Amino acid sequence: MKAHFIAPSGKIVKLDTDGSERPRAVFERVLESYRKLPESDRKPPLEDRGTYKMAWYATNVSAPPGALVVNVYNRPLKRVGPGNYRGAKGKDIDLTSEFGGRGALEGDGEVHGPGRDTLWLTEKEWRSFIPQDPREGQRVSVAENVRRRIFLLYTQNQVSQTDNLPWRSKSLRSGELTLTVERATPAQVLLRLEGFAFLEDAEQMVDAQRTGQKGLPAAPRVSYDARFLGKVAYDPAQKRIERFDVVALGDFKGTWMYAYKADPAVPLGIAFELETREWAIKERPRPFVYAFRTADNIDYWTGK
Repeated sequence: MKAHFIAPSGKIVKLDTDGSERPRAVFERVLESYRKLPESDRKPPLEDRGTYKMAWYATNVSAPPGALVVNVYNRPLKRVGPGNYRGAKGKDIDLTSEFGGRGALEGDGEVHGPGRDTLWLTEKEWRSFIPQDPREGQRVSVAENVRRRIFLLYTQNQVSQTDNLPWRSKSLRSGELTLTVERATPAQVLLRLEGFAFLEDAEQMVDAQRTGQKGLPAAPRVSYDARFLGKVAYDPAQKRIERFDVVALGDFKGTWMYAYKADPAVPLGIAFELETREWAIKERPRPFVYAFRTADNIDYWTGK
């Protein structure tokens, strides 16, 4: 077998592999081979290709000045005791017991992931998190458009559905996000974020013939029942958010690599973390879902 990679210069590099190596080991060998290439292959001169144009919706749109860039990580989990979880391994997600299907996941290694994405919050949106005169115990509801953006575009199981299709508007059955001031000093305003979301919809991506599953419902349901918890910290002196650490945890029911899994549901963990690296903020990475029109044309900023 051969593993291939293409250098920025267009040079194709082939590596021999017997097929028994884990993907991570092959990837490490690819990196080692890449580092040995001459700089002319690793950093070739770039031609002027004119104005960048793409047909995809909103691909060329950048986040407005002052927006927060939040990294989003998405991973299936395995319960290992009351309130404890670890990253799920392939063998933890059994697809053979329901409807007589054959397993699509196997092995002792962790399920590939995490799924990654980027959340944008405009300056007006993140400033709305902070009360004008913050006092301990004061509560602020997260604006509806921000809630809908997070719920509809960032709570899908990205690992099992690699095309990262977002939820449809009608999928959001209920949900709320609230901020409570825990500490308010001249040095820092610390808020506790809490909330929940329940999303459910008819799943159209189940291919019973391909999976061998029998007796599937006519319209299998996909759902995510999540609780949110986190901390948001604001620096009054610098007038900026300095921390945005939020997690969502809940049960996911739906498709797994063209198989349907609902009982038992798979715990799905989603983490939101503020991007603080200057070079990454300047690049303003685009949300994946923002590059495409969603199933029912959900607007990124309004969530409707």
